[in-house]
Amino acid sequence: MSYERAPEMCFAHFQAVPCGLCKIEADQADGGVGEEGTIAYKRRKDDRKALERLEAEEIASREIELICMDDSEEDNPEWLWEGRIPMGEITLIVGRGSVGKSTILAWLAARITTGTLNQFNSYGAPREEPRAVLYVINEDSPEYTVKPRMVAAGANTKMVYEIRLKGKGSINMMKDGPAIFAAAKRVNAAAIMLDPLSSNVGTEKKNDQDAMRHAFETIRGMADEARIAVIGLGHTKKGTARD
Repeated sequence: MSYERAPEMCFAHFQAVPCGLCKIEADQADGGVGEEGTIAYKRRKDDRKALERLEAEEIASREIELICMDDSEEDNPEWLWEGRIPMGEITLIVGRGSVGKSTILAWLAARITTGTLNQFNSYGAPREEPRAVLYVINEDSPEYTVKPRMVAAGANTKMVYEIRLKGKGSINMMKDGPAIFAAAKRVNAAAIMLDPLSSNVGTEKKNDQDAMRHAFETIRGMADEARIAVIGLGHTKKGTARD
């Protein structure tokens, strides 16, 4: 009489030994598949420890200092339009659609390029030096809308420059800002206008406060270094008819 010996069983999974499910569970515990998974897991663990050490060293190296306000020098802002538009800063003109925001930009461009802006701030203000304006157009036609608007406002169109990106794509102030501010200084521009600003701020996460804050801080830093005003339009309630 002959018989076959019953195979050894894995009583955890009721399968013949070697049990495939036991191997899978062991691999998962290692963080990968077999020996290679164990090595990868250890490498990730070592990298994490190295990163923690670097963070601890960076924290230990940080020092704070207290500056007495009495020792700080006072400084008055430099104005493009006194009391309204400072140089080296970002100024926003915000409102609903079709209320005249782009018309205000054309009016400002006319006053800047003719040296008459501050005459509208205080009676009898002297005529200042005409300065150029750089303009980023996103939604309107330069030929059919923007230039006629500038002409109607009385701008010296020889001192108004549209900013375009060669090839395809739109202006990104985070990437193109240094070149734009350098070009603005070459033509003695007083202001860079963006209509609207949100199209060129340089971040896709426009609802992310941290991303937008970082973008504005970067643009503002470039504007301050160049001593040029950045004027941007902002839309409110553009996607709804509610007021």
